[in-house]
Amino acid sequence: MDGLTATREIRKLWPDKKLPIVALTANAMKGDRERCHEAGMDDFVTKPIIREQLFAALNKWIPRDFKKKDTPKEKPQPLLPQSTTDEPPELEGFDIQETISRLGLK
Repeated sequence: MDGLTATREIRKLWPDKKLPIVALTANAMKGDRERCHEAGMDDFVTKPIIREQLFAALNKWIPRDFKKKDTPKEKPQPLLPQSTTDEPPELEGFDIQETISRLGLK
């Protein structure tokens, strides 16, 4: 199943939920972005992945009330690094270090 088909199926299974879906694709030809949006994707990041573009897309779609594990409510933390010099946060349910390694970012 490709990403377009998977997105359509997700949208059919959970029509009342607005689950953010971001395409990470090598398809960067004219019309590819539109096809992704028509399938129900919210955003589009092309490969090779550029860290700033990926983090910008994730920051745009990760809910602002998503909390870092054991973060006190009175001390909000940024969800993702805002520059290339910041260390990534530890987000519950996400293996950020593994992702960074797979993307060759460190």
